[in-house]
Amino acid sequence: MHPILADKKKLFIYLFAWVFVGILLALLFLPALDWTTSLLISMPLAFVYAFMSLASWYTSRSLPLESTGVLRIAVVTVLSSVISSSLWLILARGLSVGVAYFFSLPEAVEQFKSTYPILFGAGVLLYLLTTAVHYLLIAFEVSRNAERRALELKVLAHEAELRALRAQIDPHFLFNSLNSISALTTQDASAARTMCILLGEFLRKSLKLGAMERIPLSEEIELIRNFLSIEQIRFGSRLKVDLSIGQGTENCSVPPLILQPLIENAIKHGISQLVEGGTIRLESVRRGSHLIISVKNPVDADQKKSPGNGIGLLNVKHRLSNLYGHDGSVDIAQKNGQFSVELDLPALEQRK
Repeated sequence: MHPILADKKKLFIYLFAWVFVGILLALLFLPALDWTTSLLISMPLAFVYAFMSLASWYTSRSLPLESTGVLRIAVVTVLSSVISSSLWLILARGLSVGVAYFFSLPEAVEQFKSTYPILFGAGVLLYLLTTAVHYLLIAFEVSRNAERRALELKVLAHEAELRALRAQIDPHFLFNSLNSISALTTQDASAARTMCILLGEFLRKSLKLGAMERIPLSEEIELIRNFLSIEQIRFGSRLKVDLSIGQGTENCSVPPLILQPLIENAIKHGISQLVEGGTIRLESVRRGSHLIISVKNPVDADQKKSPGNGIGLLNVKHRLSNLYGHDGSVDIAQKNGQFSVELDLPALEQRK
């Protein structure tokens, strides 16, 4: 179906535009006919030709500009305009007879004959103009579809990259956790068993929440608590935690497992390298329309950076960049024996 016929609003606008065409035709008929007779003939003719001209839409679609020669398009369009205008002229003659009969204007038929050349030429021009408009509409539709496909491909590419980043994070964490359990088996078998149970519970929750695009910060914090309970079995009193969750931040949405790599990094490259251990501080606050989450931990300034350091942080940067663009950022700093990571992302409320 023609797109104009499928939309009542567009059809109304289209027919309203042809009202002006009818008025212009009446003006052309004025030398031969009086104003009333001109309108009685021109207005119905304009609306009839409005629907006849819609046929050029199908011709335009069957002869696309990209794959059809210009000469062929020109020949077909001109022939179509001549045929349509000829049919319009026949209808116009019949209409003039009807007007003369119903309104007792016997001289109207003879007077209207002198307008045939004008009417035929107007019909050809109107058909050609309508065809040009249809080609413009088709070009616009093609451009819009191309933009939509490009946007869809971009979204799919982002989703694929996010899935790849998630897949990279999970094995990285699991590898470190299994190493921790392996170390415990020779020192404290009971603690190793407890750690296995806690790890299983953590993985169950992380798999469930990790499949979501966003989760409330409160659920992400609960995951972090579970993760820290696993690590505290290994480090004991060396690992201390200070959580400060600001008012109004619990229901803000965050990507799942976005904090776990930061806490894991703080333990592996901070707490584990210090004999006395230290405190990991996790804080969340709202600053206007932004949610700020910071993770701080002590570090050994003399400790050399290990080759694997930075994978988790890099993944966090990539995920925020893909999800929020310039609205999401990661700020990393190290000063006075403290390593800090600050996440800045939009403070969007999690929909229930």
